[in-house]
Amino acid sequence: MEEEFPYPVADTACRLWFFQHSLRGYAWYVPKAGGYVNVGVGSTADGLWNSGQNLKHHWELLTRKLEADGLVTGHTFHPIGHSYYVRGDVSQPRIGNAFLAGDALGLATRDMGEGISAAIQSGLRAADAIVTGGNYSVDSIPRYSLPALLGWRG
Repeated sequence: MEEEFPYPVADTACRLWFFQHSLRGYAWYVPKAGGYVNVGVGSTADGLWNSGQNLKHHWELLTRKLEADGLVTGHTFHPIGHSYYVRGDVSQPRIGNAFLAGDALGLATRDMGEGISAAIQSGLRAADAIVTGGNYSVDSIPRYSLPALLGWRG
């Protein structure tokens, strides 16, 4: 669940909260240019199912935290939800002249559901394959976010 809205941001630091209240996922607060903020909470469906929790409960915990910490006060939230596939089998990223990339190929990382980096990388690789007539592969795009974030080399 997430929401992006205009807000007079006083604190411009991005924040990520991992595993708060036993959430098998994370929550975020991201101030953006032009007086907007994006807040949200995410988890895998099986992580929620196995824990007996639901995302709406974690959304409510996040909004209370934002209010208590003074990050977002007096705002009536109207979140939306997004479902998408995380990294699995990517055996057919190309069929003839059709190239799949990013979320269309299910490249979001398995641990954090992060998809921007994979979308950019796969789009650049698809463009290169189109221009050069070369192969198109996404095999070396990382399946997990945390190792790179923690500086671990694989």
